[in-house]
Amino acid sequence: MNAHSDGPTRALVLGGGGPVGIGWQTGLLTGLREAGLDLADAEVIVGTSAGSVVGALAAARIDFTTALTGLTGLAEAVDSTALVAGMQALVTALFQVAPGADPRQVVAEIAKAAEQADTMDEQSYLDLYAVVADTPWPKGFHCTVNDARTGESLVWGPDSGVPLRHAVAASCAVPFIYPPVSVNGSRYVDGGIVSPLNATAAPSTDRMVVISCSPLAATVPGMPAWLTQTSADELAAVGDARWLATVEPGGELADDLANMMNPRLTPQAFGIGLRQAGQELDRLAAVWTGERSSV
Repeated sequence: MNAHSDGPTRALVLGGGGPVGIGWQTGLLTGLREAGLDLADAEVIVGTSAGSVVGALAAARIDFTTALTGLTGLAEAVDSTALVAGMQALVTALFQVAPGADPRQVVAEIAKAAEQADTMDEQSYLDLYAVVADTPWPKGFHCTVNDARTGESLVWGPDSGVPLRHAVAASCAVPFIYPPVSVNGSRYVDGGIVSPLNATAAPSTDRMVVISCSPLAATVPGMPAWLTQTSADELAAVGDARWLATVEPGGELADDLANMMNPRLTPQAFGIGLRQAGQELDRLAAVWTGERSSV
């Protein structure tokens, strides 16, 4: 992607982080937009899991607060006991991954193990994403998914032929909690199993803002070291090619990763993001407008 004559090209990458991540990211983007910095103006938006929901809403210019109200069904879709059990099963599987394992094998094995999980049926799950059911695929929006059988990581965009609702639902289909999503005879699961960011999935642009729902430190309590290293490696790769700014949760969210899948905390997370926007505004605007190279 080449720079337009009227300014730099920009990419927005939105990482995975469950319903709480959806709340935090939408609050952050809302606060930035109200302050005059609209990251939805990016030429390309890449979303993973929670970020696919937020990215689709932002790119389609769907009001965040209205959409969040429509997504409250998530709170009733999975009871708290099943949610805790599903998250524990996923975390256990991730910690069992051997160093240097083939990411495709990791995804395929986790997806196969998750087939035994007692989740809601696929149609009920798709119904949770009614907010984008009739929305044309927004120009420039892409989301990441993983093939449940082969473990292959894919990036779907406007030319994929996949309905937007199915694509977003598949990107969010956390194994052991939600069912895989069927598209054209194959089944797909959460795009963030081996990479919560997928920053390298974005095409070449002059500027990039990466919004991560989890801390970007070298080690994060409760997360496998290889998973955080994946994000670090991706950021190092994309930072070599363009001006880059990253944002990670502040305040309570930084210390409460265990509850990222709890949809009842989404409104609180929205407020945290809204407040954090004021703290991030100047440095993000500096990269977004090209005034300095890395913050």
